[in-house]
Amino acid sequence: ADAEKAFRRAIELDATSAEAHLALADILEEKGLYEEAVARYRTALALQPNHAEAHYGLAIALENVDRKQAVSAWERYITLAADTPAHKEWLEIAKKHLRKLREQEK
Repeated sequence: ADAEKAFRRAIELDATSAEAHLALADILEEKGLYEEAVARYRTALALQPNHAEAHYGLAIALENVDRKQAVSAWERYITLAADTPAHKEWLEIAKKHLRKLREQEK
């Protein structure tokens, strides 16, 4: 609760902080507030369109809101993270999520 308040306050002070929106989105997603998390991830991405972690979080949250949009978010994350060694583990998880969603579409 304190972290959420702190990030909301940070956003009040600087609405252009993609990192503050991302951190708040992560907290909201963990609390199961998926629609609000999606909105915050999208705000972070409007500020930094190629922010891989924001695409990852968006995809996770969208799985609970709109699976079709989640597929697109996973595809975007995979494209952004493909050549980034630091994302290797997350990339494998993303590919599993994407395969699962595509199987469910059939």
